[in-house]
Amino acid sequence: MRAGIAPGATLDRAAIRSCTKLDLDHDQITAIQRAFANRLCIITDSPGTGKTTVVSVVLTALLKQNPNMAIHLCAPTGKAQARLKEAMQEQIKGSLKLADDDDLRTKLEKLETSTIHRLLKFNPGSRQFTYHAGNPIIADLLIVDEVSMVALPLMVKLLSALPDTYAACEQKLTSYLEGHSFRNYLAATHAEAAHTHFDTFRILCATRQGPCGVEHINQCVHNLLNIKTYGHGHPIMVTVNDYTHRLFNGDSGICLRDQETDSVKVWFSDYESPDEYRSFSIGELPAHTPVFAMTVHKAQGSGFDEVLLLLPPQENRVLTRELIYTGVTRAKKKCTLWANKSIFAGAIARPTIRMSALPGTCALANLVA
Repeated sequence: MRAGIAPGATLDRAAIRSCTKLDLDHDQITAIQRAFANRLCIITDSPGTGKTTVVSVVLTALLKQNPNMAIHLCAPTGKAQARLKEAMQEQIKGSLKLADDDDLRTKLEKLETSTIHRLLKFNPGSRQFTYHAGNPIIADLLIVDEVSMVALPLMVKLLSALPDTYAACEQKLTSYLEGHSFRNYLAATHAEAAHTHFDTFRILCATRQGPCGVEHINQCVHNLLNIKTYGHGHPIMVTVNDYTHRLFNGDSGICLRDQETDSVKVWFSDYESPDEYRSFSIGELPAHTPVFAMTVHKAQGSGFDEVLLLLPPQENRVLTRELIYTGVTRAKKKCTLWANKSIFAGAIARPTIRMSALPGTCALANLVA
């Protein structure tokens, strides 16, 4: 089950042969082509007939077209999960054509398998899953092994937690950012020009997770700009205070490739001399996240010429009039809002309720006095 490639995409026999060393039969080739072209595909046959081979070729072909796909592999039991991992490693070592593509090999080797319960993050205390229809997992591709062993109620939970909007959102973002002036930062070779262009625009999200959350939107923009993690143009935001390097929570930097040394360093504005920039190697960075998109909370105190403000498609208690006000006022010239009308109406009618044990302002003033 996937959303990374548009439905109806085709994969010819030459492309299939470029992925595997095996001489596949007609049924295997047909299965690969159908899995590639459709959002949902069920691969079934008796043991030893090459089902894992079909899956491994589909994975390889999809990753060749979209290296930044979010992929999950799962199975109903721990034993089945371990066998899936083992079978995939066997394909990587023996069957797939990966000799000339170390990046692809690494991506395939790093794919993790999990049980369905672990994928959905089951909480024994509440007997609930963290991921559900209101908080879907981030996934462009989901592979479920031994699906005949999955109990129907659990299958419903899994399907309900799949996103129904990582293709629609990505297509809308692609259209919105097509030719956008902020993309000029990618052509910059110096830190000042890169930051000047990049900091004119930011995507602000109400939540971290979900189809309109920071994590998914950052992945979408990475995909459409075709930027590799820590490659040229990769933007990061520091999430802790690092006094040794004078990098602090909320500081943003941009990875730029040095054309002379062909190495990548991350450039930050200097606090003491704002017109100057400091560079760091990737290994020197404190904890950080990508920052094409950031939460409205993190954007407090910042300002951008243009802001794209995204609200989630479901009701969420974080959606308040104060959050909307903060997001809109981050824009100096233009703010574009993507939201369901009823969700937006509910948000602007909902004040923030402060849950605090501090006494009221009058009582506090008396205490201070």
